[in-house]
Amino acid sequence: MAYSGEPLIDTSKSAVTKPAPHASGRTPGHALHHYRFLLLALLIVYILPATLRSGSLATEVLVFALAALGCNLLLGHTGLLSFGQGIFFGFGSYSAGLVLTKAALPVPVALLAAIVIGAVAAAFVGWFSIRQRGTYFVMLTLAFGQLFYFLAYTTPDLTGGDNGLLDIPRPALGLFGKEFIALMSPWQYYGFVAVLFLVVF
Repeated sequence: MAYSGEPLIDTSKSAVTKPAPHASGRTPGHALHHYRFLLLALLIVYILPATLRSGSLATEVLVFALAALGCNLLLGHTGLLSFGQGIFFGFGSYSAGLVLTKAALPVPVALLAAIVIGAVAAAFVGWFSIRQRGTYFVMLTLAFGQLFYFLAYTTPDLTGGDNGLLDIPRPALGLFGKEFIALMSPWQYYGFVAVLFLVVF
């Protein structure tokens, strides 16, 4: 029989069998790749209590991880290198500590105060810094960082100076006189911070 010149195997796109798509339009592998960092955060939250004996140390790891997320938000998404992130971290931390020690208000109020005061400090520093570019932006944020560090160091009556705020209470998480979650033990407090870490992440 004579060869007609047509290919013996149909290589057209219509003849290639494709795997059936996932019901949501995404394959399980794609979903796993999309949420890989969240899964990594969940793994870290699980590993810390399994490898560390100190709940306070594990909590500090997550707290500084939250600060690192703030750096990533600015540098990773906008490309702006800032040395002033400690200002907002410090203002929020001191605000929450002072609300708990001086005013003896509930934890939600302390968290709200930390958010508001930290945001106000960020708006103040950002209003000056964002007008600069490149090295000028970096140096200005460094100057603000050193300025606020000096203020915190030289006002021991308010900030505790180089010792920081001591004996900060950990009241139960509640509101309007009702207690919802106890935070007395270090690992109970770690669980609360871990939830906040995952929410922010």
